Amino acid sequence: MSTAQGMGVRRFGRVNWLGTCTLARREVMRFLNVWSQTIMAPLINAGLFLLIFTIAIGKGRGDVMGVPFMHFLAPGILTMTVIQNAFANTSSSITSAKVQGNIVDLLMPPLGPGELLFGLAMAGMTRGVCVGIVTAVTLVSLGGHGLPAYPLIVLAYLLLGSMALSLAGILAGI
Repeated sequence: MSTAQGMGVRRFGRVNWLGTCTLARREVMRFLNVWSQTIMAPLINAGLFLLIFTIAIGKGRGDVMGVPFMHFLAPGILTMTVIQNAFANTSSSITSAKVQGNIVDLLMPPLGPGELLFGLAMAGMTRGVCVGIVTAVTLVSLGGHGLPAYPLIVLAYLLLGSMALSLAGILAGI
């Protein structure tokens, strides 16, 4: 009786958590290696949006439902940067791997389609949330914007939005 496992049997259980976490960690390290492009550039982009809207609209714009216009605009810009970076992380990762010819590194490990999807999506969400945290801290410290009235709802929307756009980025990259 042989103790060797056949070709169709998985040694990792139902889900290869080690491989999935390693894939997610690899993708996170990939965008952290160029943090000035993946974290700081979106922060500058958000600042430019606020600056342009401030200059273009000026002081003539009144309050929106009792909230100053810039305080009204900041959460939308924050959300835009989060979902844009979640999409960009997954789509650029897959596209650049195909162009550079190292897509094999993604497809050869013993990971199923769901595990690949989950690992890539978690890395995209991580980039979106990292950019969101940096942007939010900067907006609060520089602009004097207060914390939202319902921070858990805001967090839920940011996580769900970054997950949706991360999955859309995988689809676009494929």
